[in-house]
Amino acid sequence: MNDFEPQQCELGGCTNPATQISPEGHVCSSCAASIGVDYRRAERRERRALR
Repeated sequence: MNDFEPQQCELGGCTNPATQISPEGHVCSSCAASIGVDYRRAERRERRALR
């Protein structure tokens, strides 16, 4: 059995309701936005490393 409520954000320390599904699990819109920023930054770093 899972230790979280399905309607709650699965990221540690966040208690907002989950509204989206991401590679990190069910997350709230605030955490989803943060994850998106992190992914875009990582993608830019990788592109620069390939130059």
